[in-house]
Amino acid sequence: MAKTVTLHFLGKQYDLRADDPTDDVESVVRYVEKVMAETEAQHKGLSPQKITVLAALQMGRDYVRERRRNRELQALVKNRSGALARRIDDILPDDV
Repeated sequence: MAKTVTLHFLGKQYDLRADDPTDDVESVVRYVEKVMAETEAQHKGLSPQKITVLAALQMGRDYVRERRRNRELQALVKNRSGALARRIDDILPDDV
């Protein structure tokens, strides 16, 4: 069921409807508000549109970095679990 969540940035309020779990939506809203506030503080005097574009680019960069870290972590887990499985196979008798 869709829930309404309020987002505040650049002096305006936005009411959003979302079907995602409330905790997820609230986390996203807090993240967007944080990035927008940081971007606005770093770039005083820019138009709201430019601040929004810079914040969107920052969030995109964060997303790409996290995806990369996730892929690297998945590869590390796969490699280590494979090595561990081989070590276990080497120790166990063949008839087990």
